[in-house]
Amino acid sequence: DLPADLRPAMSGPDQGDGVERYALSNGTTSVLYFHHYDNYDTVTSCGTYFWCWPGTFKVRWYDPSSGEWIHTETVKSFGNVIRIDSREFTKDLAALITRID
Repeated sequence: DLPADLRPAMSGPDQGDGVERYALSNGTTSVLYFHHYDNYDTVTSCGTYFWCWPGTFKVRWYDPSSGEWIHTETVKSFGNVIRIDSREFTKDLAALITRID
């Protein structure tokens, strides 16, 4: 159910925490993906900066291994950036970010 016009977007760099960060966006809808490449047996959490537009955004967290939505929150941008802090996870984790104003 993602829009076809998503393009690579900028998110914070690998911070040596065993998690790679990937992002796609069209300005209204964005997807952030955390790939826990270091060790699937350990619990981790991470954060990143995501370049966007000024506004308020709904962040829905998705666990790809279970196929379930696990949490929803609202964040505001400061300038053209939002700070995203993940939930705890062992495998990969995704976030659907939707601009609400």
